[in-house]
Amino acid sequence: MNERILLPSLLTLAVLGGAASACTRTEVITRDVAGDGGKPGPDGTSNGGGAGAGTTSGTRLRARTLVAEDGARAPNGWHDSARGVDCSFQRAADGKLRCLPLSSGTIHTQWFADASCTKPLAYVSKGCDAPTTAARTGAYCGGSGGSGTTLYDVSGRFNGTTVYTKTTNGCSGSPVASYAESYDFFSIGAEIDASEFVAAEESVE
Repeated sequence: MNERILLPSLLTLAVLGGAASACTRTEVITRDVAGDGGKPGPDGTSNGGGAGAGTTSGTRLRARTLVAEDGARAPNGWHDSARGVDCSFQRAADGKLRCLPLSSGTIHTQWFADASCTKPLAYVSKGCDAPTTAARTGAYCGGSGGSGTTLYDVSGRFNGTTVYTKTTNGCSGSPVASYAESYDFFSIGAEIDASEFVAAEESVE
């Protein structure tokens, strides 16, 4: 199945306090969401599920493939058909590799919705689409411990007038308007259990 996708031609990163949020400007290219084992290449061989040799769509994750005008094909990640989002394999909060949404808001460790600094806010760079999930990313250290990425539902755009920042002396408030040219803020809902996302195990052949 072919569909048109808007691929990035410019990536804008906003980095503050170790957290990053990104969105893209776009350029049109054809994408094939593989589901038929892939189309034969010029030499008559299959492309292995439409996403490069050895890559095959599953019952839920669909392989994304770039299809060039001259017939060249290249793998381009995964699409979670159950959640309707593109995803990539990252270390989740339970320590497993899971296909987590690519387009999530970032939960900043310093921005909060309340004067007690107990209700974190998610944000995206100005001009990005409103996210449906928000990610809190920790440092995963393999067998030595640490935490992976935790996903939360986004309950809606933050409608408060003040964003609070945690300081050494407590919490300090700043008008939302002071961030208006750079960020949009969103309220965070319930944590999404890691098991809601497709897990994978890495193999070395």
